Parts: sequence; structure tokens; C-alpha cells
Amino acid sequence: MEKLFFAIWFRLDQKDRYLIWIQDESDQVLVETDVLIPVFNSETALANYAGKKLIEIVNEEPLFCNLDYISNWIIQPDNSIDCQMFLSTWNLFMDIASGINRPFTGNKKDKLTNKVYDKIFYGNNLPSVTPEGKYYIPVWTKSERQRLMEIMSEGIALLRRNLKEIDLITIQFSIVSLVWLYTSKTGKDTPCVKISS
Repeated sequence: MEKLFFAIWFRLDQKDRYLIWIQDESDQVLVETDVLIPVFNSETALANYAGKKLIEIVNEEPLFCNLDYISNWIIQPDNSIDCQMFLSTWNLFMDIASGINRPFTGNKKDKLTNKVYDKIFYGNNLPSVTPEGKYYIPVWTKSERQRLMEIMSEGIALLRRNLKEIDLITIQFSIVSLVWLYTSKTGKDTPCVKISS
């Protein structure tokens, strides 16, 4: 299977950020030093970082995960569950846990967790799994909402503990530093380096 790299857009604490998601035999997010997840305040910063690392990002609209919506739901967990948003977020948290090699409740295969995931999955009403003319709206029990709240809370905490903010200035400084090091070590002029903004 060819390894592919995608941009993921997420909103947390009223700030939009981006990270790099890897589609491979085992999906995960890109990490540094095994535990730090580089996140970016713009697509431009992400693209510059990817270019520096010789990573080619698939050119498509980034998947959006609104973690502020999830956080607000955690405070007042009710039946108004956006299955599409919760499924995207759950899958993201699973891939974060995979990337940093940490346990995650959302990966457990117990009966209750499986039932909650299945309700969210089928609540997306994907054409490939939804019979024609049918539309599934999940009905949630208190224990299912509680488990979903636990999983989402853990996932957000996992991201917060391991994210590493990388902005465009940091990337530009790193490139300029490499140019200076090359010049000082070799005494040669470097090729023209263009830093896009």
C-alpha cells in the first residue's frame, strides 16, 4: 500500500490548526521524537514544513474536526450528537494514539464501546451501508453517552499533551539557519533559497 500524507484541519480553543495524517497499512498522524505531534496555524506553514521534510501532501480539501463542538458537548452531553463530526474525531484520536503509541479507550473492543462506535458509524448513513430509502437516527442510552464522553475527553487530552506548535517563522528560521551553516562550513555561496509566504 502506498503511503499518503494528508492535511487535517481542527479547531480547538477557538483556534484553527492543521496536522499531517498518514494513510498507510496502519493509519496515524505524523509525530516527531515519537510523542510530539507537529501542528500548524495555517496550511501555508504545514506546506512549508512538509516541503522541508520532503513530504508530499495530497492536494485535497482538509478534513475538518471541530473539537470545540466536541468540548461543548462533553460539558452538556445530550442526544444532539453530530455523527459525522464524532466519527471523524474518534478516528482522528485513534490515529493520534497510534502515532504516539499510547493506549486509548476508543480502541477498546468491549461491548459498550463497540455499540457506541457502531451507532456513530451507521448514523453517518453512508450510501455503501445504508439501504435505499432508509435513514438511521441513533437513540442513545445514558451509559452510551457516558462512554462517548469519556472517549472524547481522553482524545482531546491526548492531543493537548502531545501537540507541538510550529509556525511559519520557526520554519523560515530553520531554513535560514541551514543556509548559514552551509556557508560558514564550506565558504561557498548557497543556491538561491526562496521561502514562500
